Amino acid sequence: MRYFIFRNWIYLLVIFFTTLSVFIDLPKTFYQQDEWQTLGHNLAGPSGSALGDINLVRIFFGEGRPLSTVMYSLFLGYFKFTVFPSAIFAITFQALNSMLVFVLVSKITKNKLIALLSASFLIVNSVSHQAVTWVSANSTLPAATLILISLITYFNYLDKKERKYFYVSIISAILSLYFKGIGLFLFVLLPLLPFIYQNKSFTKKNLLFILKDNLMFLVFGFLMFAVRFISTFFRTEEVAGYASGGGSGSFIYAVFLRTILYPLTSLFQIFVPPLDLYSITPAITKMQYKFLVGSPLVDLVAQSIVADMIAIMGSILIHGFNIDSILFNLNGA
Repeated sequence: MRYFIFRNWIYLLVIFFTTLSVFIDLPKTFYQQDEWQTLGHNLAGPSGSALGDINLVRIFFGEGRPLSTVMYSLFLGYFKFTVFPSAIFAITFQALNSMLVFVLVSKITKNKLIALLSASFLIVNSVSHQAVTWVSANSTLPAATLILISLITYFNYLDKKERKYFYVSIISAILSLYFKGIGLFLFVLLPLLPFIYQNKSFTKKNLLFILKDNLMFLVFGFLMFAVRFISTFFRTEEVAGYASGGGSGSFIYAVFLRTILYPLTSLFQIFVPPLDLYSITPAITKMQYKFLVGSPLVDLVAQSIVADMIAIMGSILIHGFNIDSILFNLNGA
């Protein structure tokens, strides 16, 4: 690693200062939404702290994001209304993750320019911005760090055949789930990497070897997935993601609807960049609502327009361009 840093220090320095320039004003921001609830729990004292909701079973399987709970109890319980530590934490991990992306892509492509572009894309991409700028989403950052470490060290294991890299990769993959469950895919991807990265053939001998090599990892992954599946789909709440989850209907209907809604809440942001929409809507708002010019409400109205635009586009997709159904539902709302 020291040799890699020495050979690539200029690239890593560019990544660091690019991250710093993009998020230099982050310490000037403040809490937005969900973090107020966690702050309130901590202000209420030990009885209201979110740490009191964790049991040993959930800790063992990483359910409830136990390490994230500890992290937020520190930031929102100890620092309370001081946002600066959270901002420094977010910027540091965003820079670190971008550097790890550079390392990973360099290892895969053997091309430093492609690796630098990949790291730069992570820094400026609108989807990753939420994890940096929103305190309640900061737990995504250390989870992503551990995921990237897991991938890099597993590639090292395949190249060098040293078991220490394998164990670091497995431990990192599991620990990432204690911050956030975005690394569940590693339980499928890591065992498949020999076939993808080394072009091993899907023979019975190779499959049995990979299965034996990753058996405990796969078993633990299955149990962690099962716990999350049960807690996600066997609940009765009316909301899944940001829309109705079908909790009041049949179980099959709820599972089907949530299976569609949960991925869409993240994937939709990739194809509809929210930051670009937010940047143009104030101008549109001032053109259409001239009486709001100079009013502090203009940004609030603009955000409402963004939400309406996304809702209408989603309605068009769901209803198959049936404009009568769309207008009927909008009027009913």
